[in-house]
Amino acid sequence: MRESYFTKKLEPIRVKEKSVSQLLSEMSRTAYQGRKLGEAADVWENMVKEKDLTIAMGFAGSMSTAGQWTIINWLIEKRFIDVLVSTGANVSEDIVDAMGFGYWQGSHMVDDEALLKADVNRYYDVFGKETDYRKMEELVTDFVMTLKTDYPYSSAEFFYLLGKYLSKKKNPKHCCSCL
Repeated sequence: MRESYFTKKLEPIRVKEKSVSQLLSEMSRTAYQGRKLGEAADVWENMVKEKDLTIAMGFAGSMSTAGQWTIINWLIEKRFIDVLVSTGANVSEDIVDAMGFGYWQGSHMVDDEALLKADVNRYYDVFGKETDYRKMEELVTDFVMTLKTDYPYSSAEFFYLLGKYLSKKKNPKHCCSCL
């Protein structure tokens, strides 16, 4: 019975020049999160090869804040994902970024009271200015005030109209082409 525990031997990664795909494939034969990342890449590769398959990707947290929104855009543009499901943070924090304010590398080990006094929002290990976020809220509020009060908008309609509204803004800091 003990033999069943020793069926798949770990294979160390060969350190040499290689593609990202090769590295991920090798990682799937290691351990810990490296193996999980490699296994996820294997599953995704098999999904992409499949005909008539809809690939949905979901994530929590803001990819804009993390500086990784360009990866998501690339995945959509190259048709590696068909459906994207995310939190509202990706919209609001993407607008903050599109307004030209941006985010900074920070630390999760900072006193939140000190950050509040310094006008700093902390998104785990990323910093942004609270006043920048409020400017985005004002912009979205201005848009919301243009909507009919007696009509129940779907989220798709709301974001479509928000994108049109932002595209029409004359001030380039208030134009968000990513919506």
